Amino acid sequence: MARERGFFERSFMFRMIRDFFLLLVIVAVLELGLRYAAILYEFKNNEPVRVQQVADKLSNDIRSIMLNAGGPTAARTIYPIIDKNYHDLGFLVAVEPSQITVDSIKVSQGMEAFGLQQVWPIGHHTESKVDIAAEQYCLGCHIKAKIGDVLGTVTVRSYFDRKLDVWLEEVRVAAGVLSVNILIHTLVLFFLLKIRMQPLLDLRSTVSSLARGLMDISPRTKTNSEDEFGDLATDLNHFLDRIALVVKDLDVILSEVLVVGDRLKVLTKQLDSQCREMREMLFPMETEGGAEGNELELVAARESGVMKTLKTSAEKIKDKGGSRSKIIVEEYNDLLEQLHGSFSELHDSVKKMAESERRRGKNIDRYDLFMNALKEMALLEASMQRVAKSGRETLRRIVQVTEND
Repeated sequence: MARERGFFERSFMFRMIRDFFLLLVIVAVLELGLRYAAILYEFKNNEPVRVQQVADKLSNDIRSIMLNAGGPTAARTIYPIIDKNYHDLGFLVAVEPSQITVDSIKVSQGMEAFGLQQVWPIGHHTESKVDIAAEQYCLGCHIKAKIGDVLGTVTVRSYFDRKLDVWLEEVRVAAGVLSVNILIHTLVLFFLLKIRMQPLLDLRSTVSSLARGLMDISPRTKTNSEDEFGDLATDLNHFLDRIALVVKDLDVILSEVLVVGDRLKVLTKQLDSQCREMREMLFPMETEGGAEGNELELVAARESGVMKTLKTSAEKIKDKGGSRSKIIVEEYNDLLEQLHGSFSELHDSVKKMAESERRRGKNIDRYDLFMNALKEMALLEASMQRVAKSGRETLRRIVQVTEND
């Protein structure tokens, strides 16, 4: 029984946990795959609009900085902060001053206008550019510019590699979280199935042993749950009870068959002995009687031919002799007639005896048929004994009879 209980962990539980683990992994892969597809779709369809909005906002912010924070000098301080903030948001930004701005700032401020320079990496990206036009308040610093001239260009790029890096980070985080979730769910599933299905698996081991004919079918298991597994365990208990009853009934029937076979064997021996005695009493000389009948038939057959020959010889003597010979021949003929009558009676007796012998032979044939029937009955009795013994051996292999039984 201990080996059969270990079968639960080695087969069913292992496969269940494996399937559950693979299912969770497949769900996680599908979720991350859908997330990747969503990112790709978003980048191709919505990212250009988003980049354009960021470029417009950045250009407006630069105008506000120039107006409220002191112009180009303040811009030099704020540009690195802008670069860092937008980089954290997944964008690369650049502010490229025009030649008019470079010349104007060099004259009015006495410095070079570099703007916000950017080293653009190579890769799939979405780009948007917005020109900053000169307004009235800009002419104080941009002395060579006129209203409407382009003072600089704001460039914003969004690279797909940045989106992919974010997705890979999500994959790493999700892998750790999913590993913990899979472990927890697997342990919960293991203990739940262990508690719910252990009674059923105990019965399964009993039924398996019954199928191989290796153990007693009397052990039963307690039903610890009221769900379908508990109902199945109860049904298996009832099924084993019915099998036990059938086995007991078969054992009783086979015992009775063995008793009947023993009685039939004794009866067959008695009948065979009695038949042999009757044969010796009724047909003691069957071979000798048959030989004598054949000899009498041969004598009767020869008699008919001899009588004809004697009559022919007497007629010849009568023709050759005189009156005395005629008298002798007549007496001889009378004697032949008497002899012929005697032989006729003998012939009839022989025929009757032959018919009696034929009837006797038929009776012997019937007797032989009866003896053959007795032999067939003996063979049938032996076959019945073999079947009964085989059945009892099968029952002994299925059910081990204990000392209390």
